[in-house]
Amino acid sequence: MKSKELKVKNVDNKLKTISGITLITLVITIILLIILAGVVINVTIGENGIISKAKNAKEKYEIAGIREKIEIEILNIELEEDNLGNEVTIELVLQKLLDNKIFETIDKDGKIGYIGSYEVKLKYNENNKVVIEYIKKATGVRITYSLEPSTYTKEERVDILLKVQGKVKSITSPDGIVIYPKQDIAAVDYSVISNGSYTFIIENENGKKEEKNVIVDIIDRLEPKAFEIAAQTTRTGGIKITANAEDEEADESNVKSGIGRYEYYVKLTTASEYTKYDTNEIISLPSGTYKVYAVAYDKAENSIRSTNEVEVVVEEWVQIWNEGDLRNMANNLSKNYIIMQDIELTQNWISIGNRSNPFMGKLEGNNHKITGLVIDSEEEYQGLFGMTYDGKISNLSIIDCNIKGKNSVGALIGLTNYTKQGGGTVIENVKVTGTITGDERVGGIIGYNIAGNITGSTSNVNVSGNGNVGGLVGVNSNGSTVNKAIVKNSYSTGEVSGGNSVGGLIGSNDGGVVTNVYSTSKVTSTYEMAGGLIGYSTYGETKAIVKNAYSTGEVIGERHVGGLIGYAVDTNITNTYSISKLTGKYYIGGLIGKLYRGNIKTSYWTKEKSEVTTNTGGTCLTLEEMQNKKSYESWDFDSGTVWIMKEFPELILNIEI
Repeated sequence: MKSKELKVKNVDNKLKTISGITLITLVITIILLIILAGVVINVTIGENGIISKAKNAKEKYEIAGIREKIEIEILNIELEEDNLGNEVTIELVLQKLLDNKIFETIDKDGKIGYIGSYEVKLKYNENNKVVIEYIKKATGVRITYSLEPSTYTKEERVDILLKVQGKVKSITSPDGIVIYPKQDIAAVDYSVISNGSYTFIIENENGKKEEKNVIVDIIDRLEPKAFEIAAQTTRTGGIKITANAEDEEADESNVKSGIGRYEYYVKLTTASEYTKYDTNEIISLPSGTYKVYAVAYDKAENSIRSTNEVEVVVEEWVQIWNEGDLRNMANNLSKNYIIMQDIELTQNWISIGNRSNPFMGKLEGNNHKITGLVIDSEEEYQGLFGMTYDGKISNLSIIDCNIKGKNSVGALIGLTNYTKQGGGTVIENVKVTGTITGDERVGGIIGYNIAGNITGSTSNVNVSGNGNVGGLVGVNSNGSTVNKAIVKNSYSTGEVSGGNSVGGLIGSNDGGVVTNVYSTSKVTSTYEMAGGLIGYSTYGETKAIVKNAYSTGEVIGERHVGGLIGYAVDTNITNTYSISKLTGKYYIGGLIGKLYRGNIKTSYWTKEKSEVTTNTGGTCLTLEEMQNKKSYESWDFDSGTVWIMKEFPELILNIEI
């Protein structure tokens, strides 16, 4: 207890010492600290102090953030409008930034948008792109406006909503009415009935007046121009409608708002009411005859109905998903079929359609492929289809086929024919690869083509037979003066061999039209009439026509061996050439092996490539001349649709398979 009391006492003595001896010193120290603290405070909060610098740094940081945000948004707007084919203007960007809630308000005339306490001014740069001119703190009176409606309209009036913030003494509307605001924020709702420029006068608290011009350019009360529509069936059993309406031109009272949308109305002819669609392609409709019309709306919602109404026949399409579905086509030879996915065949194929019951429907390949097509037969009319009459086969690939038959053999069709004037099977966009063997009338795609129309098709098939053998078609023959056999925009690349009438593209062409085609196939004949493009071309109801064609593959034969055609009778040949190497014994020609009553124009060959010196038609050029575009008199190199000059002329086929 004594020791504790002592400590307390000692402490008490020390306190007495401080209070007695150092009191004056303590007071002086406190005063000095207060003075020094004042200096520190002055330094910290002064004009050039830390707090001021922090505020500046914060403002710069905010501006940088705003700039980045707006620049990214402008880039997105540009990309979106470019995809739509629209011009990107400052006015458009301001409105988009307002719609996207980046700007709180905008001033279109001043090209300014407001965000928080900042104003952002836009401008065009040297590349006519919309960029930010400046971002700064908004000062003084802020004047913004909006229109109601905000987009194109046909309404009787438009409201101008003018908003003024700041110390304002008065606002004068375009018709002279003066408003005296009592608060820092004043709003004016002014209605107009026509487009034009409307001026408001704003007077601030110091008596300075400023004009604010508001442009109203959204009123359009004119309906679009009269227009017509077209409509066609689609390969999926639907209707595609084409409408190209135009909006009426602007006048003193109306702007041209442009076409905004369409409505499409469709009904069966037996139905009482139309069904409205917002898309121009209606899929999977029941079969029948439909009536179609459209209504065009401009962006102000003025509308006009198409002046015509179109009737369209929609056919039923049976979907093919597998090998079984494909084989079942044989059970109904007049329906329309569409392949829904690639199909691989697992068993030997039995050709669909024969002379007694030909296939007369349609097959839409839908850009799919069939693989594993194998036929081993001693019968005639062999292929995916044995025989077809009329109908159509399109957008199909047959890959790595292996087919053996007797006469009229092809990967797609053994024989095509027709049942009516102007009829015949239509083949579009078909591709074939593989091997085909037969006796007579053997072709990569079709063995015997009577009045069929083949376009946009290719064959990379090794084809062999006895007579009338072609890389694409064995025999191409007119059925009548009306029912013509046509091969166009097609080519072949496989090897072709046979006895007589052997051609890289066509074995025998009887009065058919062959145009915009070529062959790079190697051709071998053990007897006669071998040609890089056609083995034998002759009269069939009408003269045969060969135009815009060439061959480059080697040709080997006994007699009537030609770079383009082995033997040509009553054939009109125009704009062709051959650079095929030739080997033969009798009647060998750089372009034509033998010509009888033919008419040849602007067609060429060269000794350097053919390695022969004889010819019965066409013009012989040097290799240098063959590689010069100027040598090809009157050929169409300029339109971009027929020929293009590379090492030698090449055809522009634009085949899409």
